[in-house]
This record gives sequence, structure tokens and C-alpha cells, in this order.
Amino acid sequence: MAVRWPASSGKKLPATETENWGSHQNPKDLNFNTYKLVRFQEQVIDGGLKWLFFPEQCRHCVEPPCQMQADMDVEGAIVVDEETGAVIYTEKTKELSFDEGSEFCPYNIPRKKRRKPANGPSATCAWTG
Repeated sequence: MAVRWPASSGKKLPATETENWGSHQNPKDLNFNTYKLVRFQEQVIDGGLKWLFFPEQCRHCVEPPCQMQADMDVEGAIVVDEETGAVIYTEKTKELSFDEGSEFCPYNIPRKKRRKPANGPSATCAWTG
């Protein structure tokens, strides 16, 4: 079951500590605690330097391939919130191998938590197993 915390509840999501590594992109990559990353690149386009920013996050597919694959092994490990369309990875993902769901994401978004998860909210595109 997904836990929802309204913005007004005062609860905060875990965050990734950032550091200055010479780029406007911080942190360097998605991880379990980073649900959205804005990728940054400098490109020369038509003779001029351009700053390109691209948000990388779960695309909340209408028919998520990660959910379809996970449901073959553990029903309800990945669910779609009917009200918002959010793709939510539940605590049941612990029963799946990481590869069973992540390799089916066409955008390479899911990340795995590296330590045993504490009891807390489920997250979008974050593997708890």
C-alpha cells in the first residue's frame, strides 16, 4: 500500500547530499532518494554556446512495462495510482529481483536502495528490495 503525505504535513522526503563538481547538474545521477534529476549539458549549436536542461524522472507510462513485468511475479509490487497516474513502487518490490522490473523501463529510471529499507513511504520508481 502506498503512503501519501500531503505537502502541508511537514514530512520531508529523503534527499541526496550534493556537492559542487563543476556542473549545474547536481547530483550526478538518479538514485533511490532522487526522484527527479535535471540533466545539464553545454552544446555548441549554430555557432553559439547553449545550455540544455532535461528533466529525468519516471515518465508515468500509461501502460508501464515495469508494472506489466512485475505483475507476472508479484501482483501489486508496482501500481498505478488511478487518480494521479503516478507509477508507484510498493514495499512488495522486495519480493522481486531488481532486474525483473528495472530492465523493462524504456527510460532506465528505477534505482535500487543499497541498504535495508526503513519503514517509510513508497516511492515512484525507486526499488526497495
